Amino acid sequence: MKRVWVTGYRSYELNIFKDNDPKVQVIKEVLKNYLRAQLELNDDEFWVITGPQMGTERWGLEAALELQADFPQLKTALMFPFAEFGKQWNENNQLKLTSITQQVDFFANVSDKPYQSPQQLRNYQQFMLTHTDEAFLLYDPEYQGKTKYDYEIIQKYKEESEYSMTFVDFDELQEEAEEWAERQREKDELDVDAFLDDVIKDYDTYNKELERLNDENERLRAKVDELNRQVEVGSSMSNQTASRQPVSSATNMDILKRLSNLERRVFGSQLDGNDNNDSHLL
Repeated sequence: MKRVWVTGYRSYELNIFKDNDPKVQVIKEVLKNYLRAQLELNDDEFWVITGPQMGTERWGLEAALELQADFPQLKTALMFPFAEFGKQWNENNQLKLTSITQQVDFFANVSDKPYQSPQQLRNYQQFMLTHTDEAFLLYDPEYQGKTKYDYEIIQKYKEESEYSMTFVDFDELQEEAEEWAERQREKDELDVDAFLDDVIKDYDTYNKELERLNDENERLRAKVDELNRQVEVGSSMSNQTASRQPVSSATNMDILKRLSNLERRVFGSQLDGNDNNDSHLL
């Protein structure tokens, strides 16, 4: 079993105030690279043990939690220097602290009492040294912050034991930041290519659907035109039939009158004589 104390700069010391700050991604990538290298050596149980500070300590736990799916031997522990740590923090940071506390494999207070004196912090440092085999620090000795107190006591403890320490300074962070930026550019290019491929596919699908709809529209237009033509032909035939009937009737009457007139002209005198000669028969 191996136990590593992870600590380093607070978030405000690095001018980081948002979780989506790109610097957070770079720092977590550094932490993951270190942990992967350790975890790939063997399958022995490996503990990441750290404190509750906003910054390197929380990012260290988040990085470890993200790696647990690939490395089941990886365990996480969160130690508070004293009880009710973070009680004075704003609500948002308290929620983050509560969340990470619920996710780790082990949680405890080094001191069961709320803060009373600096001795509780020294006891915390001593506890972390005696319960770990190695320390990993995100720290640059040229840019001192609160982490300098942990750095100094670790250096002193190393002289008295086989304890080891790994720390990442700003030069190494800069190198990782440049590599991370290059990976992001490549990823963005791949994302853009994939996006353009999707756009082309969507455009092709749209064109095919548009062609199908246009064909369907033309078919329906032709059907409507055919129905309109049939309606017009039927209406015309009905009108012609209706108009022919009175004309035919009128024509027959004219013919009868003309025949009657013609008979009178031709046989008029005979018809009149016959009428007189037969009058006695009446």
